[in-house]
Amino acid sequence: STRMRYLPSRPGDAAGLVAYQSDEFYHFFGVTLGDEGPVLRVARREGPLQPTEGRVLAERPLAAPIDAELGAPLNA
Repeated sequence: STRMRYLPSRPGDAAGLVAYQSDEFYHFFGVTLGDEGPVLRVARREGPLQPTEGRVLAERPLAAPIDAELGAPLNA
């Protein structure tokens, strides 16, 4: 597991975990600055035709520090 304390201060600031294959293929799970303030965001980019910042899959306002854990089934 990973613990992170971070609050973005400018648009474009982000921190979190990335499953990175290349600049064109990745998954992002972390904290960034949304329209209303800090958000927890899950995004992915699936090729060069998608936006550089990827496509947002889920996003929730971040009102307080959280503990988050990423996992995958061992028998997938």
